[in-house]
Amino acid sequence: MRTRAAAAAALLVVAAAAGCGGSSPRVHVVRPAHPIWCPAEVKMGGRVQHPRGTFDARRVLGLSLDDAVRLGTAHRCNVRATTTDGKSLALTMDLRFDRVDVIVEHGKVARFDTHNGPVG
Repeated sequence: MRTRAAAAAALLVVAAAAGCGGSSPRVHVVRPAHPIWCPAEVKMGGRVQHPRGTFDARRVLGLSLDDAVRLGTAHRCNVRATTTDGKSLALTMDLRFDRVDVIVEHGKVARFDTHNGPVG
């Protein structure tokens, strides 16, 4: 009987230790159904003033911010964090068609920020 109690106590210690630290919180990634082209297409007066790029910015979702910036830069697309773990960051309010704004949670790009204008 004593051995069972000791085994059960040891099992509880192992289970508790396995649940502590070491793992990052899961990030809920919100992926739009349609491509987010970057640079975005610009139309004025029914005519295309700036053709859309070929980079689907959804590829940055789930990446670390550093990796997302590197990937975007390789495709002429600027990736800018507007919010990190619920804290808004200082931003410029310039209009750029070669940039996507993202929200970062626990170090990963979780979704696109549409508060500063439409995405794609």
